Amino acid sequence: MCIIYINKSGRFGNNIQQLIIAYHFAFIENNCKEIIFNNVNFLKTNKICNHNSNHCKCDKQLYYKCKQSGVTNMFYYPKGCHKPDVTLYDYKNIIQKYIKPYIKDELYIKNVYNKNVIHIRSGDVSQITDINCNYCMRPNKYYDNIISILESCTIVYESNNQNILYLKQKYSNNQNIKFQSSGMVNDFNTLVNCETLVMSVGTYSVAAYLLSNSIKTIYCYKVQSLKLPNFGNDPNLEIIDLYEKSDH
Repeated sequence: MCIIYINKSGRFGNNIQQLIIAYHFAFIENNCKEIIFNNVNFLKTNKICNHNSNHCKCDKQLYYKCKQSGVTNMFYYPKGCHKPDVTLYDYKNIIQKYIKPYIKDELYIKNVYNKNVIHIRSGDVSQITDINCNYCMRPNKYYDNIISILESCTIVYESNNQNILYLKQKYSNNQNIKFQSSGMVNDFNTLVNCETLVMSVGTYSVAAYLLSNSIKTIYCYKVQSLKLPNFGNDPNLEIIDLYEKSDH
């Protein structure tokens, strides 16, 4: 039982989570030979090898089938079911030490620097109107509060959802506020190299924290709504949940 093929699910942020969980399952929980992750464009190679020289040497495929969903080798919680008992800080240590060398340099090698960066998710969350839903756009006042705290920042976004339209109308003439939507590679590089990161819902900005060596402060809104492991005890990170500090 030596080789694991990851069943790709979703986009970049999800794929990073899949890769870390598969790494934990394959090389820490089991002593497999290698992981193969096809159809992703952020890796230098589709194969990641076990750094332990005493790993199993056979070429038999190993499968993890979720008993709840029936999905095989997805390694993305909750659909993939397998969720190791680790924190995001543990994830960060795994990716920094073992996985980062396989990720294309252009995603994290510093070519831009913005101290304060706000990420606003677009896509499916823009269609959810229930304000009590965790997986939805954040209220505009959340961003107003953060901008008043930071005073200057770069707002990174993918498309013009309601949050972006509101913020552009209110802050487009403010020279301390920049708006950036310049493609996945450039936008992620901006996130991963900042010092203060404001997260929205989803795994994209979480992936930036995992790959970053510079992020010192994270602002979020309902941190538990990320549906990921707890951040853990990263000694170099401060987590500020503005939902807990607000009157909702």
